Amino acid sequence: MSITRNINIFRAGWKFSPSDEELVSHYLKRFLAGEGNMLPPSLSHIMRKYDVYSAEPWNLPLNDGSLPYLKKQYETYFFTDREQMAALNKNGKRPKRSVSSGGFWRSSATNKPICDSNTGDVIGYLNNLCFHRSIDKKTVGSKVVTEEKTDWLMDEYQVATAGPPSFSKTVLCRIKYNGKPNSDASYADTQQRRRRQQQQQRQRRRRPL
Repeated sequence: MSITRNINIFRAGWKFSPSDEELVSHYLKRFLAGEGNMLPPSLSHIMRKYDVYSAEPWNLPLNDGSLPYLKKQYETYFFTDREQMAALNKNGKRPKRSVSSGGFWRSSATNKPICDSNTGDVIGYLNNLCFHRSIDKKTVGSKVVTEEKTDWLMDEYQVATAGPPSFSKTVLCRIKYNGKPNSDASYADTQQRRRRQQQQQRQRRRRPL
């Protein structure tokens, strides 16, 4: 899960914090043009080619918090190839979001356009997703639940193409953990913390006024 590198070559306070426009124009577009990830060799481990749908997010090769120049614990960037759900979606706009080892990424909003700051032209799109873990079937109220939301998030960037929208195979993904900093971000820890929070909420409701 973690990556170990020599981080002493950077000045104190330096952060790798590119804007949405920079991620599309400087990194994703150039990667698609065959220029690599545009980072020096000492930083190549924080943005590289990897299949993010091959495992749950906590099992991906992520920054474990030992890299202070990233904003969030476990934040890492991946160029990844998506699969098209051709049989279910003939217009090509919907990618496959399931993870081979269980669970899936769910989009939380529609694609947000990313514009060139100089021309105003749309150069790409941002999609925000949250990882949902598959669980054993259970009943909550009147609903049958087979999934559980986690604290793992993905920002997915794709390049805008000329003409009608089309399916973008290669995208740039920023994976990050939105839970408690410096904690064990495993699925078990995430669920245990959520159960404690729910128990505390129930206890507060039972207290007399």
